[in-house]
Amino acid sequence: MMRSKIASSGIFAVTAMAVSCALLAGCPIEGPIGGTGPVGPQGSIGVTGPTGYGTAGPTGAMGERGQTGATGATGATGATGSTGATGATGATGPTGTFDGGTLLGAGAACSDGAACAAPGLCLGGFCCARECVFAGACGAAACASGTGACLYPGAETACGSWPSCEGSTFTPGGACDGDGGCTPGTASPCPGDFSCSTPMTCGVCAQGRCCPIDETWDANAGACLLGQWADWPMPNPADAGLPNRARYDTSDPGVVVDEVTGLMWQQPLGDPDGGSTWANAGSYCAGLSLAGYRDWRLPAEIELRSLVDFTVPYSPGPAIDATAFPGTPAATFWSSSAYAATPGDAWYVDTSGVSWQTAESAAERARCVRGFATAALPPYRYEVPGDGTVKDVETGLVWEQAVAGGTYTWSQALSYCASLSLAGTGWRLPSVNELSTLVDYTVAAPGPTIDSTAFPSTPQSWFWSSSPVAGYPSYAWYVAFFNGSTYNFGVSLTYQVRCVR
Repeated sequence: MMRSKIASSGIFAVTAMAVSCALLAGCPIEGPIGGTGPVGPQGSIGVTGPTGYGTAGPTGAMGERGQTGATGATGATGATGSTGATGATGATGPTGTFDGGTLLGAGAACSDGAACAAPGLCLGGFCCARECVFAGACGAAACASGTGACLYPGAETACGSWPSCEGSTFTPGGACDGDGGCTPGTASPCPGDFSCSTPMTCGVCAQGRCCPIDETWDANAGACLLGQWADWPMPNPADAGLPNRARYDTSDPGVVVDEVTGLMWQQPLGDPDGGSTWANAGSYCAGLSLAGYRDWRLPAEIELRSLVDFTVPYSPGPAIDATAFPGTPAATFWSSSAYAATPGDAWYVDTSGVSWQTAESAAERARCVRGFATAALPPYRYEVPGDGTVKDVETGLVWEQAVAGGTYTWSQALSYCASLSLAGTGWRLPSVNELSTLVDYTVAAPGPTIDSTAFPSTPQSWFWSSSPVAGYPSYAWYVAFFNGSTYNFGVSLTYQVRCVR
């Protein structure tokens, strides 16, 4: 646009000049512009001038001496001195219940199973690996090395006073012959000898009958049944503020190890969603292969109850540690415990915390377990010092031997135990899981379903626990010692009391 304007101005100026010269008759006419001349030759490059050389200046005078520096930082701590001589062994203190602190390793002396690191158990006074049981000459070294009397097929050979399994015969339910063999025949006294059906599958002579090592002879059922007693401290929910807080190890995929009981549990369920009969549930667990193990079984009632977290709201539940056992449905789960009063019935525990019996033909769920389950049957289980107390040597709990006189509301029961002074103080009302450890599931209703030698004159009645029904503060859990069941009642009702510490 600018160039057009300039061009027009130029044309206008030339035309005006021509007209002016014509009028004056004498203006010269401008000739054409000459062409561009050729480019001249390039000049030569100039010569580089000489390099200059400067003279070095004189050395500067020495500076003044600087001020003294600040004090240096403190030096590093010296090396630790050598360890002093070992002090003399102190006197043995009273047996207590372990609850926290550093867990003991395999082979360490122990008095409480909760003190042994998972998957350990306190057996024969030593912390042992889950697969081994302390026996006689095996001692601490065997426990620490993982040898000893091994419970599962494929384990190493027995040691010390435990005989080898090779070449023996084992017939479940057969009479013990007193020489270690279990053969069919009439029952006879036995010294606790062991025998086997196949190499490394040991049996125990229990009450004059030969049974698998994790079972005992049940005269009512006429068969060998899994041990119905807790031979470990009963876990309490982590938030309950009670001893033996529940702890679980979920580091191995598919399984959960209870660090208090030493039991290993199946984590995700694999049985039919709709449940199965009691027999089919047992077969499912017996055939389960999980995490490299094939010795799974249906848990006893008391084992299944050890998983109940009664601090979880009753509705909707489920009353179980949801972090350790995610996805557990609100359902009823079979135990391996037969109901002594009614042939064809078995115990279940549902995920609300209720324990009851039902027909073996019912369809219930199954969560499998593995681990050493049996415990010494009464009277070997209890120590009765004659001061009005009874100590359960397996759980570590000390019980009030005689039942408190009369009946109490729930709040009265709590106050009674808190103020009890019997061979010392520190008494409290037991949790529902702790109270369940006293139930003898081999005793038929109407009971009392308890060891009557250790706990004489126990009423065939309901006993309060300290466990409120979560979410329903006007209800609390009880254990019925006329059949062994667990349920809940209103706290204003009056029932029996037995304290613990």
